[in-house]
Amino acid sequence: MTASLAPSNPLFGPGDDRFQETEPRHVIEALVNQPALDRAERRQLQTLEARRLIWEGALVLDARSKEEFDRSHLQGAISMPLECRDAEILRLLPDPMVPILCYSNGQNRAQELMAKLKRLGYGHACGIACGLQLFTTVGR
Repeated sequence: MTASLAPSNPLFGPGDDRFQETEPRHVIEALVNQPALDRAERRQLQTLEARRLIWEGALVLDARSKEEFDRSHLQGAISMPLECRDAEILRLLPDPMVPILCYSNGQNRAQELMAKLKRLGYGHACGIACGLQLFTTVGR
């Protein structure tokens, strides 16, 4: 027997079969939530989510090389290439609870920096799902 997805909805009363599940609930939830779960596990934010976090005052870290950073970077960003030593990170970022947004050119350097930060105890680090170039052009 299948269960209605909206039993409390006044448009669908008990026994109304106009809107029925054809798969077990856990299968449906897994399919519906998969992209969001993947993104949450990787802590990759879409452009608007990232812009909001910046607007709210998150620290912005550029995981690209110093040369790339010198050519262009987000306003207020701090250069933190992957070669940056743990002691330097701890000196530059004394508060492990501060929200941090990492970015690169979409070559996984932001994710590597996020993993490094997490290992050092920074639990609120996330990244931009796209690279810097796409991030700066979307929503303009």
